Amino acid sequence: MSELTGSGNSEQALRPTGRDEVIASTIQAAIELFSKRNPSQVSVREIAAGAGVSHALVHRYMGSKQDIFRAALAAARQEAADYWMQEHGLSQTAGTFDSTLPPGRYVRMAVRASLDGVEISPEDLKLPHSDEMLKLLVGSGLPPIEAQAPFDIRIVLSAVTAMAAGMAIAEDFFLAQSGLQDEDPTYVHSEFNRLIRLNLSLADTRPRPAE
Repeated sequence: MSELTGSGNSEQALRPTGRDEVIASTIQAAIELFSKRNPSQVSVREIAAGAGVSHALVHRYMGSKQDIFRAALAAARQEAADYWMQEHGLSQTAGTFDSTLPPGRYVRMAVRASLDGVEISPEDLKLPHSDEMLKLLVGSGLPPIEAQAPFDIRIVLSAVTAMAAGMAIAEDFFLAQSGLQDEDPTYVHSEFNRLIRLNLSLADTRPRPAE
């Protein structure tokens, strides 16, 4: 149940009451904060304020900040899964990872936690649709790239930079998506470097005419 609270002529606000509402509001506030800042930069008091509940209630129902983060990451992961399956199926676009959308919030939470050294199991890091994507690709294959359509070198450099930077700051997160977390690191890094070289070979290095 929720109740309206306020004093004098101040604007009334709907505040969650009861265990279930407090937990739900706390988790949503935590997702919002943890997707924007590293866990070490977020306090339980901030989460409580964002949820519109008291600090004491958050501790009572949710426990420590680590407990809150785990619950928020699990909820964000489920929200991402629901969004993909209901809105996009298995066809993903870069826009899907916008920070205002469930997949974007989940990915940012996981990557920021990795930057902070938070230990997360591979299964909790894996994106909800990873296994389905692997099965889809194995079953259908991919269309060949048009040999006569090289990519703008700026696009290629941006893509390989993003790949390298992503692996540098959150390798565990990305390897978990395809079950590579237990593979020999030497093999993984060698293949990753080979993939970067392949991507660079797709670039059109000719000077672009001035517009």
